[in-house]
Amino acid sequence: MSVQTLLLDFSLDPARLGDESGQKTVFGQLETVLKEYIPNLILAAEIKLEGGSLKLLTGKKGTTVSVRLFDRGLVTVNIEYYKEENEEPLINLKSARVLESQLKKYINIIKSQAYAPLKRCLFGRYYPTS
Repeated sequence: MSVQTLLLDFSLDPARLGDESGQKTVFGQLETVLKEYIPNLILAAEIKLEGGSLKLLTGKKGTTVSVRLFDRGLVTVNIEYYKEENEEPLINLKSARVLESQLKKYINIIKSQAYAPLKRCLFGRYYPTS
């Protein structure tokens, strides 16, 4: 049993995220693609922040997705969910790469990075090094 955390980072043309209307458009496109991977995804909270906005979504089995839109052209997506040892992951690295490529096409991303899912549990799996 563990909490799986998937991190996705994107950069877009800053003009697309420079105002509230542009952020809503990009978020809508992002949400459409995410719904293909996370069943029952709904918007739970929307917060305007200095320099952008934060959207919190929830989905199947308590999955949470935070989407941070920065008006300077950066977008971060964090997906977290609980997984039993015998369960298949909701999104593995391979499907994260497919998700990343779909978003590149759909949202016209300049640069993106999908990280391998982090597995967080009772026992330390990662050791900080310099």
